[in-house]
Parts: sequence; C-alpha cells; structure tokens
Amino acid sequence: MTDHAEALGLFQRLLVTAGGLLVALILAAQVSAATPSAQSGGPGGKPFSDACPPGQILVGINYSGGKDLDFVQGLCRNFEGAAVSGNLTHLSQWGNTNGQGADLLGNADQSGGAVICPDGWAIQSLHISQSSHKTVHAFYADCWQPGSGRRTNTSLSSNKGGAGSPPGPAVGCDDTSYAAGLAGGSGGLVDRLGLLCEPIKVAAAAVPADTSPPLAKTQSVMIESTNFPGMFWRHKDWQGLLTKLESDLDFKDATFNLSPALTRQGRSGVSFESAEYPGYYLRHKNFVVVLEKNDGSALFAKDASFNRIKWTGSAGTAFESQNFPGMFIRHKDFRLVLNQKDGSGQFTKDAAFKIDPASAPPSPPAKPPIDVNNGDDNTPPPDNGGGQVSAATATTIYDQPAGNEVAYLDEGDPVTIVQCNDNNWCQISKPRKGWVWGDDLNH
Repeated sequence: MTDHAEALGLFQRLLVTAGGLLVALILAAQVSAATPSAQSGGPGGKPFSDACPPGQILVGINYSGGKDLDFVQGLCRNFEGAAVSGNLTHLSQWGNTNGQGADLLGNADQSGGAVICPDGWAIQSLHISQSSHKTVHAFYADCWQPGSGRRTNTSLSSNKGGAGSPPGPAVGCDDTSYAAGLAGGSGGLVDRLGLLCEPIKVAAAAVPADTSPPLAKTQSVMIESTNFPGMFWRHKDWQGLLTKLESDLDFKDATFNLSPALTRQGRSGVSFESAEYPGYYLRHKNFVVVLEKNDGSALFAKDASFNRIKWTGSAGTAFESQNFPGMFIRHKDFRLVLNQKDGSGQFTKDAAFKIDPASAPPSPPAKPPIDVNNGDDNTPPPDNGGGQVSAATATTIYDQPAGNEVAYLDEGDPVTIVQCNDNNWCQISKPRKGWVWGDDLNH
C-alpha cells in the first residue's frame, strides 16, 4: 500500500506540474502577440507589463501626480473590427498610489485625473516629459480613430509643482499595430512609460472566389462608384476621395495607371499609380486611402496592393487589401477608407466599383454662330458676308483680336459685321474698322 500511495502521489504531483506548465504555455501564447514599445524615462523601478483583456484596446490612462508622476493605470474598451466601444476596463495601478485606489482623489500635494481619447478613439503613442531625475514628470497621448485613421491628441497630464522637460517624441505603436496595454518601470514613482503593441489582425471574411483574369499590362483607368454613378476615385490634398468630375484638374486627379500589384502576388493583384504624379500610388495607411510616393519598401508594396474581387450579385469589382485579407476599399462620407467586410448590403454597395477607361473632360458646348441677319431669315446678308447688328453693352473696338484699343461702342450702337472667327472675335466695318468680342454684340 505504501508503494502504491507514493506512486499515486507522484503521479498527482506530475499532473499538477504538467497542468501548471500547460496553463503557463497557454497564458504565454495569449500575451506573446503584444510586445513592449520603446519607453521614455529612466532605468529605475521594477519593470511592469499590463495588457488589456483579449479583444480590448487601450483608450486612456488614469494617473496621479505630485511633483512628478506617482502612478498610472490603463483604461481599455472593446475593439472589434474598426469599432471601439463599451464600458471602461481598469487595469492595475503602477507606482505609488498612496492608498488612493481608483478614485484618484489624492491629497493637497497631488493632482490626478485621466488622459483619455474621445469616444470611439484609442491611444496610439505617448509623449513623455521627464524630470531632472529621469523619471516621468507628465505625458500626453496621440489618439487615432480606427476606420477613418484620423488623429488627435489629449491634453498634458497635470502635477502639483515640480518641473519637467518639454514632452519628447512619440513612443508607442506603429501603423500596423494597436496599443493593447501599458509597459514601463515603477517604484515610488513612474520611472519610465511606454505601450504594449499588438499587430492588427483581421479575421478573413468569406469572399467570392478570385476569378479575375491576370492583368496583362498597365491600363489607364478611372474608378467609378456603382451606387453613386458619375462619382469617381480621385486624389486631392493627397487623400483618396469620391467626387464628381468637372474641371480638367478633376479628371487628371481621377486618372490612374492600373498595373500588376507591386508585390507581384496574386493573379488578380493590382496597384493604382497616379497618371498625374508617376511613382505615386494609392495605399492604405491607418485604414485611410492616401496617395504617397513609392519608397521601395516591402511595407509600401503591401499597402498599395489589392486583389480584384467580384461581388456576388453585383456587377461591380471590389478591391481587397493583400496584407489585410477581408478588408476592402470602400467610400464612406465620400472618403476612401479600408474597412472590414461586415456582410451588410450597404457595405457591398459602398465597396463595389466599375473600372472605366480613362477619359478626357468633355469639350465645352460650341457657341452658336452669330446671326449676321439680325434674326431676319428673309434678309440675305450683304455680298461682303457681313450683317447689321448692335452693341449689346458698352465695349471696345480693337485693331486686332485682343490687340490695341482704337475706339469704343455704347450699348445700342449699330455695328456692321464683316466676319467672325472660331475664337469668338468679330471683324467690323462700321462705325469704324476693327475687332469686337462677339459676346458683346446682339446677334
């Protein structure tokens, strides 16, 4: 019995050890995707790393500050697709809380509050002011809005006395990741501060099979909305927009060279090079479509490469990001953005486009010929091809079209036209020889 009991006990201990190892491996796998960013501050304090729960993103930081920053506490919200929503989740407090807890009331020598992004926005990076002892004195955050890529920043955290350096350059996450928590070092104060960054992952959406033929050569095209006919992609101030085209400049901005994808991947992969600015391509950046010069990097090639997809039940073509499968170019508030396919009918409409051959702006309507008979069809013109009209307004007689002024006409003065050219200038013989702008004559 003794041997049996000992064997059983050993087996149980092995199970516990193996179970603990398994749990540790699972936990490690859950947090392995989040990596600390660069941090600003000094080398002191005990390192900390505090991640938001899975599926959440960092939106704010509670803090308390005396002469320098005493403690910080991350604030998270749900992050699904491109939506940031839900109630705040409070992470642990790091630094010297002085027993304050989450209420941040502090005392007369402390100031507290929260640096937090607007609703629907999240923290992307931090700017740190350092004390003379190289601890964190104060900070503010850069915020971004998933789905639009717009940026803003918060106000600087406050203190009770003390002095710090001007806030330094941004430390935090790049455009391919999001802030999923806080990292740094703390003891009696917050010694240094940075973010935990997690790569942006997009669950692949069910899309129709890629049946588009490979692009054999570069084509000059314009991309037209299927649910807003007559409105086209164009760049303006380096942003991708959906607009009507009216001027010569509009048509130039809306003409792209459709070429095989810069990544050279995918039988239907394409990239959009500006015909007006060779070497500049449409790419997604912070989930917004922009026009930028190709810097030759692998990241640029990926951001500027899209797969052509035929929507089921739609005559249009959709353009799926090659490095974010399941995310498509769509128009939203007449801006071009990169959004995840949500299965709605509205998304399908907004992400479906026609690839049209590039065209020049239409010619202005031709001006009607001047009626040298002054409206009387029964009166033939004189043998010299002229006709009697009158001045429609006070105007000038020139020695040649757009030449030197030689005389003036008052409204109603009789005028004899000799001929009018294609540029709308009319040669006259009376009241004196010269040229008059055709629109200034009644005809």
